[in-house]
Amino acid sequence: MLCGSAINSRNHFLVRSCSDAWDEQAVDLHVGLHESTQELPPQGFIHLLNMCSAMETIHKGHWVHMLVVKGGLEVDSYISCSLINMYVKCGEIQRAQTIFESLPTRVAENWNPLIIGYAHCQKGDLGIKLFKRMQQEGIKPSRVTFLCVLKACSDLGSLDEGRLTHASLIENGFEFSTFVENALIDMYVKCSSLDDAHNMFARSSKSDVGSFNALIGGYAQDGDLQPAFFLFMDMQENRVHYDHITFVSILKACSINGNLLCGQHVHSRAVEFEFESDEHVINSLLHMYMSCGCIEDARVLFERMQNQNVVIWTTLVSGLAQNGRVPDAFEVVNEMKKQGIQLNEITYISILKGCSAISAPEIGRSAHADLIEGGYNGSLCLGNALIDMYSKCGSLEDATALFLGMPSRDIVTWTTLIAAYSLHGCGQEAFSLFDQMQKEGFLPNPVTFATLLKSSAHRGVLHEGRHIHACIVENGLESDAYVGNSLVDMYFQCCCSDDAVDTFNKMGQRDIISWNTLISGYFQNGECFQALQCYWQMQAEGSVEPDSITFMCALKSCVGIADFKQGICIHAKIISSSHPSDGSVGSMLIELYAKFGHLEDACRVFSSLPERNVVTWNVLMKGFADAGECNQALELFSLMQEDGVMPDVATLLCAIKSCSTVGALQHGQMLHMQCTLWGLDIHLSIKNSFISMYSSVGRMDEAQAVFDKSCVQDGVGWTTLITGYAQQHRCLEALRCYESMLEHGQQPDQVTLVCTLTACSRGGLRNEGFRHFKSMRDELGIQPTIEHYNPLIDLLTHGGALHEAEDLLESLPFEKNMVGWMSLLGACRNLSNQGIARRCFDNVVKIDPSNASAYVIMSNFYTQLGQLEEAKNIEELRKVANAWKIPAKAFIEIDGQVHEFIVGDRRHPKRDAIDAKLNHLNAQMKREGYRPRVDLVPAFSVDENQEKALCGHAEKLAIALGLLTSSSESTLRVTKNLRMCDDCHAVTKFISKIETRNIVVKDAYCVHLFQKGLCSCEI
Repeated sequence: MLCGSAINSRNHFLVRSCSDAWDEQAVDLHVGLHESTQELPPQGFIHLLNMCSAMETIHKGHWVHMLVVKGGLEVDSYISCSLINMYVKCGEIQRAQTIFESLPTRVAENWNPLIIGYAHCQKGDLGIKLFKRMQQEGIKPSRVTFLCVLKACSDLGSLDEGRLTHASLIENGFEFSTFVENALIDMYVKCSSLDDAHNMFARSSKSDVGSFNALIGGYAQDGDLQPAFFLFMDMQENRVHYDHITFVSILKACSINGNLLCGQHVHSRAVEFEFESDEHVINSLLHMYMSCGCIEDARVLFERMQNQNVVIWTTLVSGLAQNGRVPDAFEVVNEMKKQGIQLNEITYISILKGCSAISAPEIGRSAHADLIEGGYNGSLCLGNALIDMYSKCGSLEDATALFLGMPSRDIVTWTTLIAAYSLHGCGQEAFSLFDQMQKEGFLPNPVTFATLLKSSAHRGVLHEGRHIHACIVENGLESDAYVGNSLVDMYFQCCCSDDAVDTFNKMGQRDIISWNTLISGYFQNGECFQALQCYWQMQAEGSVEPDSITFMCALKSCVGIADFKQGICIHAKIISSSHPSDGSVGSMLIELYAKFGHLEDACRVFSSLPERNVVTWNVLMKGFADAGECNQALELFSLMQEDGVMPDVATLLCAIKSCSTVGALQHGQMLHMQCTLWGLDIHLSIKNSFISMYSSVGRMDEAQAVFDKSCVQDGVGWTTLITGYAQQHRCLEALRCYESMLEHGQQPDQVTLVCTLTACSRGGLRNEGFRHFKSMRDELGIQPTIEHYNPLIDLLTHGGALHEAEDLLESLPFEKNMVGWMSLLGACRNLSNQGIARRCFDNVVKIDPSNASAYVIMSNFYTQLGQLEEAKNIEELRKVANAWKIPAKAFIEIDGQVHEFIVGDRRHPKRDAIDAKLNHLNAQMKREGYRPRVDLVPAFSVDENQEKALCGHAEKLAIALGLLTSSSESTLRVTKNLRMCDDCHAVTKFISKIETRNIVVKDAYCVHLFQKGLCSCEI
């Protein structure tokens, strides 16, 4: 038995050792002397319990607890608080709760560790319930209590509970404390309420590095760089010192946005404030440069690092893999092994993900071999990554074999293989795996269900989707936002809009992804009106702010239903949001304005964008091209390259099409050269576009050469070639081309047959036309459409069989065959059949009252017959219907410059010389027998004015300019947006003879080759 002085000395030593050293010595010392522990003061037990908590030594904690009970001290409020805290820290939350419930009286300090314990073990809801019970029992929470509850709210992401806690905090007078303010900001950030977080930050009594970091981190997590960067800049102005968390957070925002400029500025600040050597900061800088695609900058930074640990090396490997440089990433892995750096799982997972992304099976297999050699083959995470890699590299067999050989599997393993089978189109097998998974006791998680729903959606198998929906309900996951969004998407892809909306309405929480899925689903199903209704409903509810995807879908819907006014309203909302400079939204706005003919507004939006990438340029170019302003589209193509933006396939297709439209052969040839230099001429779409371009300017030899040199000759190429020959009335060559296509084993489609029948029509090859039409049905199994019958009607009219053509039109099951009736109407005028012509006209205006061409042809026909009163009546009908033709335009390229003329145009600087040339030619042509077709200009009554009007036709102005400014040996190439009138056609034949020039005119009907007074369309 120790004497009293010895006990006091022992206790003093024990308490001191507990205070001075955080190791097990003091605990072991006390346990060894446990016989006299009843004389150890409470402070000694508190120190021992705190030590067990810090070291998480639960077995020694149990000994101390036993001694506390032996000493009768378990009801001591401070010791009980330490006991609860010890069990919480050691992960025995149930024991902590039992001690708590056994206390006869409780103070605030007893509640706090249990509340925070619930938060730590992902049971924040129980912590919040305990807090409410504490208030009901009349215990006043301390500041620490509120901090614990806010942590629970943060972990749960419960904004409502967080706001209630905030209100209670204010009532208890604890709001104005830096710790509390920072906890509130952090809570609002974690609950995805950045507006509340920002308001709290603005009201805080003193902003320190913690509050700045919390808010910057929140904006970074949300991918919102601008406010995060402003806060970062404000820190220095407010003399708040950066720490490594500040740099990591702001660099994360730069990485997500791919904003190199901001990232470089942050880098310079890191150097200035001596954070460049911090491991966390340097790793974030490396990641930022990789995310911005600046691989060389990242490598330079890496080489400058003094401490190249496995984390830094792995970031380099991951960055290279994410940028598609998987071979380089694997070389870095080999270098790591040479330098003796121990690779970790994350390094290999990065490589395997890269292999999955770019389908690099050989590198993936090499990585797998390394893993087996390194003894990693039992890792679940690596096994799952390998299954995913083999699946995405096309080897479902290897993925399955790996799965079967794994010693253990988790839900991720099963889900990864289910996704693999879905990816390879094995939907039934995926569902069988799902059933097997459940039989083996694995409960599906949200990702599993989302994977199966995606499989059902892609295959359009509704009954499978409904079955999965029932399983989701059975597993209690219907309220999960991720699962709910997948369900909505599945129903939309299976064209069940009502089910999609019903599922959406039942969702407990709807995030921006939920709304986007709903709006985009409606749009993709062609229900643009409903998509816009949902957009405005979302705005009215105000719980979620639209993002760039929302705006994109809403703007596309406006274009879909031709509602320009709603588009303007959405643009106003975009300006007031945080997405006015978003490239995707900007591109969609450009498309909106261009579609509705507001090209100046489209240019203003384009100019307002801070960054203009190839997509933005493409949209503006296409807008001008689609509006018929192809000359400006080609100018934009040149400006784009001056701006340092490399064209892509879409750019070139638009530029080539623009060359075709305006007949810009020299531009087209230059484009062809550039495509070859850039290596883009390997694309079939590019090759086929060049075939079309050369065909449109009468250069069939070049078109054929492009086709012949093509390694792959698809149906589109053959069809384009057939069309080219047919347009130039080289119809037998077009048919030979079609036969050659069949001999090469290429199956013609409906479009090919339309072009082949058109070739027969243009060449007047009646027998061949009807033979191919019969073959289409009987041998190829292609059911004829209205487009296939129209060439037959044209074929009959060319042969003078007007009644037969009319009978065929009347017998067709297609009600609105405007092309067929117009073809017959034109033939009736040429063959002077007034009765059928009038019936054709009546049918056309019944289908489309605003068809200007029908009024023009009928009016001219009556004038030609001398029936001026009837012609006048047709003109009156035209005025009532407001049926006016679009202005005629003609284009000619001279020395690489495209000149544009509009009918009656006097803007050209050489217009006087052009008039003089046309007057001189007129006189010569009249001597050769030319008679101006004044009957085509019924609006004038004086012959002189009628002739003057004819001289102002766009193609004549273009031809005259070509004669004045080009060499006499060169071929003139003119393109017109409408069909040539009979007078222009006759005049061009005379000019080709008088000037001894070859003239190519491409109009809306065909390509005319004028030579020695003849035209290819008449030969």
